[in-house]
Amino acid sequence: MFGILFRIEAQPGKYQELVDFMKWDGKVCRDQEPGTLRFEFYRDPKDENALYVYEAYRDTQAFEAHKNNAPFQRWISGLQAELGTNLKILFRGEAAWSPED
Repeated sequence: MFGILFRIEAQPGKYQELVDFMKWDGKVCRDQEPGTLRFEFYRDPKDENALYVYEAYRDTQAFEAHKNNAPFQRWISGLQAELGTNLKILFRGEAAWSPED
């Protein structure tokens, strides 16, 4: 299993748009990506303008396939800078253990 956790702050006045985008991405993952095991995001309890995003994939190939979906392509084509700032990857890598194993 491959996972990634990152934190992102919304640009001023863009929090709801960021949340709406993440919902769209999560729905595409759920409906079109069998290799996506989890796609969740949480409001930072210390900053109401920031999210923690957790994604888990069957393997690195499933993560690479995720990068081809419409939301990810929109994200890297400029939406990230429009909606978010200070994106920080907290971890990215293979699971040491998972119930999926």
